[in-house]
Amino acid sequence: MAYFGITATDAGLRAAIPGVELETALRRRLRGLGPRAPIVVLIHGYKFSPDLPHSDPHRSLFAFRPAQEGRKIRSWPEGLGFADDAGETGLCFGFAWPASAPHLPNLLATGRTGFAHVYDRAGRFGARLAELIALLQRLAPGRPVDLLAHSLGARVALAALP
Repeated sequence: MAYFGITATDAGLRAAIPGVELETALRRRLRGLGPRAPIVVLIHGYKFSPDLPHSDPHRSLFAFRPAQEGRKIRSWPEGLGFADDAGETGLCFGFAWPASAPHLPNLLATGRTGFAHVYDRAGRFGARLAELIALLQRLAPGRPVDLLAHSLGARVALAALP
């Protein structure tokens, strides 16, 4: 399959599918790619979280067949030209991070909105994205890795650059 979900947590990276060992699965997926097949990491923005079923990007934005319906939910991999294949069209990684926090409870408890907390968290999750890119480079040396980020996901991507 051209898509592989990765969930970033405070503790580290893990495959979005429970029980799947990340590095072994990545090695297997990368082995089957053609020399010119693209590798793209997708990074969602605010309001999505892999820990919440109703806002899990692996089940919506990153899925070939999103679980939710609506005009705002479209398959990013499909929109980029990836197919639900064995990797002939390339390999697309969905990088999911906890990007939601309730506004009012955070505002009352800390004087800062939920968005402000997620904004701060985005910078920290850049380190997790950098770990993923380093792992991909170790497993597939010399292959370019492209990033596609939306909104607050761009802060994650920019924080990964250093």
